[in-house]
Amino acid sequence: MNGKWADWRNAGEKLNVEYGLGELHLSADGTELYYHSGMLGGKGGYDIWVSRKVNGEWQEPELIISQFAGEPSLEEENIYFTHHFYENTVMLEADNYVAKKK
Repeated sequence: MNGKWADWRNAGEKLNVEYGLGELHLSADGTELYYHSGMLGGKGGYDIWVSRKVNGEWQEPELIISQFAGEPSLEEENIYFTHHFYENTVMLEADNYVAKKK
């Protein structure tokens, strides 16, 4: 409204978790939210998760890409991410990947 943000709302408990969330990307139709997180249930480090909005409510997150994957970015039906390679907590390299939605 008049160039200002309005109607702030809490995103709900499914998206407000005790683990860090980062790099949030909303699908063009507003029904999928992709992000990386170190939450329980992942394979280690920051994994990529998706939460889907059903009947106006965000659902439990689903692990879609792991291990040591982070910084997701969306483009239509593609998700780009960086895969980090570590040895003894030292990052040796980071490669970029693209995955197509099935």
